Amino acid sequence: MAFLIFITTLLLIIWKPFRLKVWIYTSLGTLFVFAFKLITWEDVQEIFGLTWDSSLTLIGLIIISLCLENLGFFDYLVGKILKRGKLAATGDVLELNTRKFCVQIIILTALTSALFANDGAVLIFTPLMVALLARMAKEEAKFATVLLLTTAFVCDAASLPLVVSNLTNIITAGYFDLNFASFAATMVLPTIASVITMLICFFIGCSRLLPVVITFKLGGDSELSPALKRFCFGFIACFVVGLFAAELTSAPVCVPVLCFAAVITTVMLIKNRGRNARILLKAPYDIVIFSFTLYLIVFAMYKGGLGQQLVNIYGNMTQLSLVEMLSTAYLSAAGAAIFNNLPMIMLGNLALQDFFVSGDTIAASHEALIYSHLAACNIGAKLTPIGSLSTLLWLGFLEKRGFTISVKQYFRFSFTMAIPVLLVVVTVIWLQEFVLQLLAA
Repeated sequence: MAFLIFITTLLLIIWKPFRLKVWIYTSLGTLFVFAFKLITWEDVQEIFGLTWDSSLTLIGLIIISLCLENLGFFDYLVGKILKRGKLAATGDVLELNTRKFCVQIIILTALTSALFANDGAVLIFTPLMVALLARMAKEEAKFATVLLLTTAFVCDAASLPLVVSNLTNIITAGYFDLNFASFAATMVLPTIASVITMLICFFIGCSRLLPVVITFKLGGDSELSPALKRFCFGFIACFVVGLFAAELTSAPVCVPVLCFAAVITTVMLIKNRGRNARILLKAPYDIVIFSFTLYLIVFAMYKGGLGQQLVNIYGNMTQLSLVEMLSTAYLSAAGAAIFNNLPMIMLGNLALQDFFVSGDTIAASHEALIYSHLAACNIGAKLTPIGSLSTLLWLGFLEKRGFTISVKQYFRFSFTMAIPVLLVVVTVIWLQEFVLQLLAA
């Protein structure tokens, strides 16, 4: 019954009858879960304990992202990219080397996703890219589609290096008590490998769609005042340092994030003299309800037997070889693509915890398996349009702006990217664990 409720809820999210908010569909699914007594109030308390920190952290990150965008920081960075990549400028038209431009946009998107979470990056870069592509002097529909797909993919696939880079990271780090510094130390290298692999796949798979040169109509001045520029860069530096420093106090991740969100919100309101305060309303606060209710539905499935099936699958691993880790990673990726990455990360975390308690594997290898599962959920979520909340946000924005990406285009791109990127990332995680075991021996 829990599985039937989940599938029905998922279909409602995809089809959106009556064009309602997604949290309404998941809330209806939760009501049925309660009606059939598949979960208890004790389960609700347990799920709340797992998700409150991650939900508040994500809201804080999105507010920070929106404030930086409102201050003109991201327009400034894109303007710098356009100036640095120019081949020639004639009147109000700027010619750019396409490949150099794409590399810079992909790297900038990856850095934004790492610092301000994948959902924050989507909210920033989707409107930014749409506005930028609208300034193209010559219409390149195929190139525009590929670039939009790439930036959307990067938002999720590059959200690995920090605990705050993805809602799934926050949940997993909290559940397994992974500290901020060790998480970053483990995932920075796989993230770099992920971005490099994405660039390689992008140029191999999309080279025939890329014009040699692209031309843009120059827009208005995107320069920041020296004082505001110093503040923005200083704020980001302090933000990163503050996240590491907060680890020493054992405070929840949301505490420093919300504090920094309050600081930059105050600066934005002072600069704009109270105008644009409505920018804060753009933060998707309903994500809290959406994620919480979806977790409850998934937890009902876990209690109904799905959890034990996952534990049995993990039980078949004896040595945690590369082949075994890749097999479980692609299983997690498939689950994230079908069930959405939020439910899948919780399903996998619960099953892994049960598996670890059973003592069927080497304790030193636990974290490698956890990180592989996490990477698979983040990257595998892009295999389908329903795999992550950031993809749903992205598709919703494009639909409002008149951009149409067909199912065929999406799947052709997602499978070309996700499968090799996940292969490389999990291999790097396994190699790191292998080297650590050699050094320990």
